[in-house]
Amino acid sequence: MFGKQWAAGSGHIVDRRVAHATADGVVIYEFVVDVTTPSGQVFRAKVGEPRIATDFRDPNIGMTVRVEYEAKSRQVRFDKDDPQLSWKAYQKAQESGFNDSLNAPAGSPIGGGNAAVPAGLDITALLKSQGLTDGTQVFQPTVVQMDPSSPEAAALRDALLKAIGGAPAAAPEPDA
Repeated sequence: MFGKQWAAGSGHIVDRRVAHATADGVVIYEFVVDVTTPSGQVFRAKVGEPRIATDFRDPNIGMTVRVEYEAKSRQVRFDKDDPQLSWKAYQKAQESGFNDSLNAPAGSPIGGGNAAVPAGLDITALLKSQGLTDGTQVFQPTVVQMDPSSPEAAALRDALLKAIGGAPAAAPEPDA
C-alpha cells in the first residue's frame, strides 16, 4: 500500500556529471537517461548512482541499460541486476578476454579480437548526442593515397604533428 510500484524499462544514457566527490577521491555521478517503458512511451529523467552498491559500474554515455521506474512520480533507478552495470561481470569478461588472448596461437589479432567498445555502447547515439553526426551513418571508411610531396600530404602531416604537440616540418625547397 505504501511502497512504490517499480516497473522495468530500458534507459539510454544521454549525459552524466559529477554529483559530488568524497575527500578520499571517490566520484559519484548523476545521469540523464531517456527511459523507454514496455508500452513504448519515452521520458527523460535524472538518475543517481545506487546508494548501496558494492557491485555497480557506472554506465557510459550512449549505453542502453536496464532501469526501473515509478510511473506516477517518474522516479528512475538503475536495475542493479543488469550485468552491464556489474563490476564483477565486467572484470570476469576482461579476464576471459585476457585468457583468450593468452591461449590463442602466436600471431593472432592483438587483444584476442575482443572489441574495445563496451557492451551496450551505441556509438551512433553517442556521436549524435555530442552533435558530431546526425545519426544516419557514422563510419564510412575512406582510403586516401597522397604523394608525400603533395600539399595535401604536407597539410595532413602538419595537422597531425600539431595535434600531438610537435612542430610542423619546414617546407621543402623546390628543385631548381
